[in-house]
Order: sequence, then structure tokens, then C-alpha cells
Amino acid sequence: MSKYDSIETAKNLIREVISNGLITDQEDINRAADIFGNTSIEELAKLANSDATISGKRVGDTFYFIAFRIWNWQDATRFYNEHTLAVGAQLRELREAHKATKEENEKLNGIIEVKRGEIEELRKLFYDMSGDKAELENALQNAQCEVVLLKARLYDMMTAGA
Repeated sequence: MSKYDSIETAKNLIREVISNGLITDQEDINRAADIFGNTSIEELAKLANSDATISGKRVGDTFYFIAFRIWNWQDATRFYNEHTLAVGAQLRELREAHKATKEENEKLNGIIEVKRGEIEELRKLFYDMSGDKAELENALQNAQCEVVLLKARLYDMMTAGA
């Protein structure tokens, strides 16, 4: 009878190994292999890449400690290459893309601030010009009235002498 018979999930097996070490009896190693074998690849990959710690030990490190003892080295290495190494490469690519996007965002935010300042200046200029326009229209209307008045005086002067 294996000491791991009461354990159902890979996560619980990792917790047990962190707490008490890996039992190396063949029956216990077989049960550990069964537990890993009954766990989905997605869950195993999640555990393999986990940075969580239990009692000061990383879950991902303990996962590979167990995997390299229950799987042959080729299978364990293949799993590492496909699920941890590839994830790490994707993570590095995503970090670079995030960094580039962040820099572009900061650059665009700077441009937006400059444009906001320009818009505010144009808004002030518009209001100033709107006031000037009203004054100029009023002055034009006064000048047109004065022209009509002067024409009327000229007509009066021309008809008075005739």
C-alpha cells in the first residue's frame, strides 16, 4: 500500500513532497506517476510554471523534482521544453512587447498633452477673435450708418444750391 493512496491531485502531491519529501519506494513512485498521469496537461503546466511557494519551496521546482523521478528523463525534458521553456520564451516576448507598448503609450500621451495645450491656446484665440469680430461688425455697421448720413447731407447740399 502506497503512502500516496489518499492523494488525488498533483497539487496535493507536491504539497506532500514539500512537507515530507519524496518517498522512493517503487509502489509510491508508481502512485505519484498515476497522480501526474491523471492530471490534465494544462494543470501540470500551470504547476510547473508556478512561482508560488509552500514552506519556502517553489511549487514549480518541486514539480520538476517529482517529474524527473517518475518520468524518464526524455519525457521530463520534453515537458520542460514544451511547457516551461516555451512559456518562458513567450513571457519574455510578451514583456518586450509590453515594454514597447508602454514606451509608445508614454510617447503618445506626451503628444496628447502637447495637443491639449495647443487646443487650449486656439480656444483662447477663438474667443478673443469672436470678441474682435463683434467689435468689428459693430464698427462696420456704425461706419455704414455714417456713410448713409454723409450721403444724405451731400444730397441735401446738392439740392439746396440748385
